[in-house]
Amino acid sequence: MHSLGIFRRLIAVGTLSTLFLGTIAYSNVGSHTLNGLQEQRAERLIKMTSIRNAPISLVNAKVSNTEINNRERVTASAQIAEWKEWRFEAGNDWLSNLQFTFKNVSDRPLSAITIELFIIHPGLPAPLSVPLSPNRRIPLFLDREMEAAAKAANMETLLPKEEVTYSLRPATIDLITAQLNRAGASGPVKEVELAPGRIQFDYDTSWHDGLIFRRDAANPNQWRPEKSRDTFD
Repeated sequence: MHSLGIFRRLIAVGTLSTLFLGTIAYSNVGSHTLNGLQEQRAERLIKMTSIRNAPISLVNAKVSNTEINNRERVTASAQIAEWKEWRFEAGNDWLSNLQFTFKNVSDRPLSAITIELFIIHPGLPAPLSVPLSPNRRIPLFLDREMEAAAKAANMETLLPKEEVTYSLRPATIDLITAQLNRAGASGPVKEVELAPGRIQFDYDTSWHDGLIFRRDAANPNQWRPEKSRDTFD
C-alpha cells in the first residue's frame, strides 16, 4: 500500500546535494553529453509522485524540445497523490536535454523552489539525488541570513499562474558522470524520478510532502509541520 513515507527518498550521495543546497543558481537549458556515450536510442523512463495539494504542477515535459506529455500514464492513484510515469525513446544524452515546466497553482507567490531528480542505475547502491536548475532567478531555498544576498542578486518569486522551466546544468551532468564512474556503473542512465522538494512561500512558511511547515522561532534551522491541508489560505 502506498503512503506518504514513499515520498521521503534516501539521498544516496550527500556531497551532490549539499553542494547545491547553499547555492542560489539558475541556468538556461543547455546540452552536455553524459559519459561521452555515442548516440543510441533506447527506452527511457521518468517517474513522478504528484501530490494533490502541491503548490506547483507539472505542465510540460520535454526531451530535446520534443514534448512527452502524451506519454504520461497514471500507474496508481490515492487521495493524497498520483503515481505517474513517462516511457519514450531517446539517445544516451537525454539527461542533458530534459526540460520540466512547472506552474504555480497556489494563490500565493513562491519565494524558493527545490526540484530534485533521482538518478536510478543498477550500478548505484541507491538512487542519486541531484537538483534541477531553473531558467529564472528563483533560489533553491531562503533563510534570514541569505536575505541581503538574495536582494542583491535580484532573486525572483514565482507569482500565481506563472511558470518556470527546470533542467540539469552541465556541471550537474559532470557530477552525475563522476559519481557513476566512481561507483563503477557501466552503461547509460535509463530511469529517473522527478521529485519536487521543499517549496517556500516566504522565509517562515513552506510546503513539503503534502504538509505546511512553519519555521521554529526558537531554532530557525528547524521546520515544524502543521496539519496537512488542501488549500493555501
